[in-house]
Amino acid sequence: MRGLMIGLLLLGVVGCARTASSPVPIPDGSPAVIPDAAAVADTMEARVLAAVRAFEEAHSCKVGLAFKDKATGESISHRGDELFHPASTMKVAVMVGAFQQADEGLFALGDQVEVRDTFSSMIDGSPFKTAPARPLREHLGGKVSVRFLIEEMIQISDNAATNILIEMCGPKRITAAMRGLGARKSYVIRPLEDEEAFQAGISNRFTPDDLTRLMEAIDQDQAASPAACAEMRAILKGQRYRNLIPAGVPEGVEVGNKTGSITAHRHDTGIVYAPFGTYYLTVLVAGVADGEAGNRIVVELSRMIYEECMRRSS
Repeated sequence: MRGLMIGLLLLGVVGCARTASSPVPIPDGSPAVIPDAAAVADTMEARVLAAVRAFEEAHSCKVGLAFKDKATGESISHRGDELFHPASTMKVAVMVGAFQQADEGLFALGDQVEVRDTFSSMIDGSPFKTAPARPLREHLGGKVSVRFLIEEMIQISDNAATNILIEMCGPKRITAAMRGLGARKSYVIRPLEDEEAFQAGISNRFTPDDLTRLMEAIDQDQAASPAACAEMRAILKGQRYRNLIPAGVPEGVEVGNKTGSITAHRHDTGIVYAPFGTYYLTVLVAGVADGEAGNRIVVELSRMIYEECMRRSS
């Protein structure tokens, strides 16, 4: 009987800390009844995984999630070692690679670099254009600092800034930097918007577990020197796009994050500095037809993780 009840409850989209009578609007217009989390499973991990699977079924998509608690080391992973198209979340790895190389003395963060919008395809070297966003566009043909490029890459997700940094640091060296931190499967192989490579089936790929590991390494001064990690944390906290993981936590809770979105993909990875303790979270949603529905999946899972951690700490 209890198994039957659990099955019925999971026909809705599972949430957290809401009663069975609490309807939650889903972006596609269909309401879903969110059961009380305690009625679904006995542990935080089981409740979160049930919610993820329910979202996958309800929206015919794939959801990757990787959570880790800083204090206890407890982790939760769903499709954690599966490779996803990372969209702009891969820019975290580019940032780590740039700071490591600056630590090594290969260049300084204050070095001036030419701003351009033309890059070379990894397939045949043919040129392609990646338009910079403002304010980088205002410096086209001029020079800006490496630090400015990193800030624009992370905080407003500028693709031209990213491509300049990828060419400076090298895809292989960026990937090697990740391997050195324990990110086992993810890789950077090409610049963004390289259509020739895309048509050939060559794209950057990341796992949820690896993105969460990068966030952990940045937070714990392992990704580069302590000073470099402190600067990376400050850059992440200056993120302009706050509509995913940050939207699932109470106002005033500090979050450093990097979003990513392309057609049918809605992603976020970040560090949540909750009053009860810090944790790392990555949510990757792939194959979701409705972009707003994808956003809501990330927000709801962020909210669920926060409330579960808060309840456990009280």
